Amino acid sequence: MDELVGTADNDTFRGFLEGTDDTLTTFDTIEGGAGTDTLNLLMEGAGPYDIPAGVEISGVEIINLVSDGTAALENDGATGLDATVFEGAEQVWLANAINAAGAVLAGEGQTIGFRNVDATATVTVASDVDSASIALDRVADKSAVSVDETTTGDLETVSVSGSLAAGADELTIEDVTKTAETLNLNLTTKAVDLTLTTFDSLVTLDASASTGGIKVDLSGNADLEAASFGSGVDDVTIGGQKGLVVNAGAGADTISFDGSGEGQQIVGGAGGDTFVLTAAATNISETDDFADLVTTIDFKSPDVIDLSGTGFVALNDAQADAVAAAGTFADAFAIATGFQAETAFLFEGSTYIVNDADNSSSFTDGDGVIELVGFTGNLVDGTNLIA
Repeated sequence: MDELVGTADNDTFRGFLEGTDDTLTTFDTIEGGAGTDTLNLLMEGAGPYDIPAGVEISGVEIINLVSDGTAALENDGATGLDATVFEGAEQVWLANAINAAGAVLAGEGQTIGFRNVDATATVTVASDVDSASIALDRVADKSAVSVDETTTGDLETVSVSGSLAAGADELTIEDVTKTAETLNLNLTTKAVDLTLTTFDSLVTLDASASTGGIKVDLSGNADLEAASFGSGVDDVTIGGQKGLVVNAGAGADTISFDGSGEGQQIVGGAGGDTFVLTAAATNISETDDFADLVTTIDFKSPDVIDLSGTGFVALNDAQADAVAAAGTFADAFAIATGFQAETAFLFEGSTYIVNDADNSSSFTDGDGVIELVGFTGNLVDGTNLIA
């Protein structure tokens, strides 16, 4: 029986499990000190291994469960790995192999890490834990990480950080509970094709800390209110979520939208961004309140607006001059759409992309209005316009 006690410095403990010459044995005690301590538990052979009876590990902030690629730690039949037994651990890493169940139980304040593995696993938070934190380090392509909860209604926030292996670009994150409202992403891989599964209650997606580009379709996340991205080259698709605010961050990003969302705000951020309107806009349900329903875009050089998926036709100079004489937005809309049902015009310091949905040549409920805020220049096909 060994009793190991850490110092005030950053200590590293080492254990070995292989079936015959184990160095972590019954009733051993490892107690970390005041520093940031690490336990490297090395496993070789067939496995899986359990923590020997009576072993107590506490006060060690970083636990590395390092496998030879086949052995793994399974200390709980129901969950595979019960990380809550590592009292005071802030990070628990599974390196080179995951237990056969692909399941980990996480305690309060614990980040579960996957290193150099196919991270197809489920992290379940213990009772009364409202957030799940997952770290990835060079995980395999098409890794699929799921989050779950022990007690219904606990899980509110999911955080995923880290990287995929060289050449890998696909990652799936699933919210088994369907209740998490916040997803934080800090991904460093250059380009990640991200799939979010059953994030049915997602309200906030914060990927602003990510340096890698994220491709993600958020059109099915009906409750989404805010989505922000980092410095990578992002490719984001949104749907008709009312009042949704998207900030694509730095980088040459692409934001695709269908023009049905009332009062959306789309901010491309730094860099030359491409805004893709995939269908004729229909976001004005009530013309009396149209100012609150207009979708706004912070359009500026060298941004591009892609209207090739619509019936857009530009006004000629004479038609644009006729619109310029209008005294109200409704009049400008009527004059412009009298020439072309889907077109654009300048009014009071902004450019408006409009759709006369019922071909009435008047501003009525069901029409569409997209504002390029503060943009007073010309939309030129092949330069800042794709038509």
